[in-house]
Amino acid sequence: MGKMFGAVTIVICVCIAPFIAQADGLYTLMRTIMAVINVPILTVILVGIVSKRTPALAAYIALPVGMVSFYIAHFVLKGDFGIVQIHWLHLVGLNFLWMVSIMMTVRYLKPMSKPYEQVYTNQVEVKPWKYAVHASWMIVGLLALLYTVFSGIGILGEQGSAGKVIAALSLVAVLCFVIHRLLNRHSSKQSTTVGVAKEV
Repeated sequence: MGKMFGAVTIVICVCIAPFIAQADGLYTLMRTIMAVINVPILTVILVGIVSKRTPALAAYIALPVGMVSFYIAHFVLKGDFGIVQIHWLHLVGLNFLWMVSIMMTVRYLKPMSKPYEQVYTNQVEVKPWKYAVHASWMIVGLLALLYTVFSGIGILGEQGSAGKVIAALSLVAVLCFVIHRLLNRHSSKQSTTVGVAKEV
């Protein structure tokens, strides 16, 4: 199955290659080409994680359908559906929903007899990294800094200023703090519930 998927991917890439001359820019073209492949794969992985009774048949159907659907909608129809013109990023989101609906339909019609259970084989150490939370918040902060500094309110905007950047980053920091507190409260409630259940 892996070799077949690779062969299909190569054929699709070869078909897309002539559109380089007509693209708005190489970066946008690469993003749209990756949307043909990456988003369908991400959708299959996400549904597989969320739904434990979705069979492999759902992925076999949704993956090629999703790839072909986005290719036709963007590269053939140019996002023009007659009554509405849709940007390619919106097509990505609609294609995601389209693939999820296909997989959920297959799951409803032909679910797995038993839900999938992940078995820990002790082959890989899965001990949580003690700095994972700190690194995660650092990444969020750096992304916020990057997008704020180089946005319209930052150094690239005519009305940009350091004060606006600081205000925006302060708002992001407050939101992150609130989310962090809510997550901590939720995890503490879960651990308390598990402890009570074990005692019972």
